[in-house]
Amino acid sequence: MVAVQAANINAYGWQIPTCSFKHGQRGLGFSSAESTCYAPTYRLKGRKQSSIHAQLPTSHGSGHHCDDAVLAPHGLFLHDLMDQAGIDTGHAKAARESFVKQLTQLTSSEYGKHNRVSYTLDLARAALEVSSEDDALVSHSPVALPVDSYLDRLNSMAMEFASHHLPSHPSSPDSVLSSLDNYMYGYKSFQRTSSSANGDARDCYFNMVLTRRLGNPAILAIIYSELVKILKSWGVIDFVVDMIPPEDKFSLPRPVPRKPPQSTLEEASLQLLTPKGLLVEILTILKNIYWPWKLINGSAEGSNFLKAADAANHGIHMSSSAPVESLFAAPSNIMGSQVASARAAKHRLQRGIWTSTSFGDMRRALAATERLVLLGADRKELRDYGMLLYHCGLFEPSLGYLNAYNECKEESAASSDLMSSKEAAALENVLLRLRLIIAERRLLERKVATEDGLVGNPSKTFEFRTTLTFG
Repeated sequence: MVAVQAANINAYGWQIPTCSFKHGQRGLGFSSAESTCYAPTYRLKGRKQSSIHAQLPTSHGSGHHCDDAVLAPHGLFLHDLMDQAGIDTGHAKAARESFVKQLTQLTSSEYGKHNRVSYTLDLARAALEVSSEDDALVSHSPVALPVDSYLDRLNSMAMEFASHHLPSHPSSPDSVLSSLDNYMYGYKSFQRTSSSANGDARDCYFNMVLTRRLGNPAILAIIYSELVKILKSWGVIDFVVDMIPPEDKFSLPRPVPRKPPQSTLEEASLQLLTPKGLLVEILTILKNIYWPWKLINGSAEGSNFLKAADAANHGIHMSSSAPVESLFAAPSNIMGSQVASARAAKHRLQRGIWTSTSFGDMRRALAATERLVLLGADRKELRDYGMLLYHCGLFEPSLGYLNAYNECKEESAASSDLMSSKEAAALENVLLRLRLIIAERRLLERKVATEDGLVGNPSKTFEFRTTLTFG
């Protein structure tokens, strides 16, 4: 049962309903026990409600979960933000739903508890849906990215290898893999690039790597393992492989024929590229490339989160009293680059631009972070997503995610390094600012409601709160 309790109006005038999920409600990031959440749905006056729902296996128990479970405790907001800006998100939502479907296979796989590539998971499709959604977010094309065409290209590569490059009488899996190495990195001339956050985003998109034959090691590992999977499904070979990470920044991911582990200890000691790890690697790089508040010239001082938190704590945000204009006003002691980053982030969230990412891209940063949250990649993704929501003016969900991160952090051993201490202090300041903003808005709502005679009449108060911004 879902009961809408009240409607909160954020600084943009978007209604953010809160909801209670009672016992037995099973959905995206909720346990079977009772919990309170901010629903990933919105409603504008006179506009049909739009939301995306994903059903994924979750861990059991109460409260927030800090393990590897799929986790989105307070909803996901990017697509609804764009819907309310009048942008068609049909293709983006379809790509996200397909991505979530692949994650469902990942979490329910027989290899879910091991460091092995699951051959029930269409890892190539999952990576292509990342490309498809990001393309839809910025191109606004009426035609979706042809995911199946790129999968056909992968099948054509497997057919070409089986027809012309497979040894006539392979003596062992190693001889087949040696021929596949020569095919991929010799005949087809695939090359690896760096795994740096300052790299080219095209190196992390599966379709572009297939076209350009130049990509991140994680994408190359996916292509390699998927070729082997296709050949195995055709009966051309009778073995499967695991992928081992590159040894350095110049080497390639290496395949090894899969062997049954002799013991649990041996299984745990294997250093393998897992499906989840490959997706996390790709999405983390994309998030860092598109993050609107970046370190200047690769400086070792600070972190991307700290830059975003500093921008928030110095007043570059949307306050409840000045929803939009305050984004363009900042105290005199704030660096111009921070103001420019804030403006660019807002502009790209509303319009989306496929240009230089020197000022980041809020849409694709949100998209990458939401996928990392769905993957349960790291509890810090809750924190980073909460910070992005703060800069979008979604203060209640932002507070929910930042509090969820703090709860998870308290359950684990606290880090004592200097950077972690700086980030923790900045986060506390953001939380204080959020509580003040929310309290200010509620006082303002109560004051206006009192003046209009709405206090004491729950139905009129609810109607007032849902239409406050739109008159």
